[in-house]
Amino acid sequence: MSTTVKGVYRAGVIQLADRPAAPEGAKVLVTFLDEKPKRAPQMIRFGMFAGGRLTTDEDFKAAEWHGEPEIWDAD
Repeated sequence: MSTTVKGVYRAGVIQLADRPAAPEGAKVLVTFLDEKPKRAPQMIRFGMFAGGRLTTDEDFKAAEWHGEPEIWDAD
């Protein structure tokens, strides 16, 4: 079983946010995360419409995919 625990690396020491439910002496792997998460690719981007109209936040909300309920509810 694996467990993930958040923490911070400072001055050569890893400080865990919580005490993991793991046996003493358990092996660990440490992964350092980027400071800024990468953005997911988008099909539209600001300013892509021709003419005087700029892309708005409402355009992005309209373009979000929220699944296809008719497919998922077919059980």
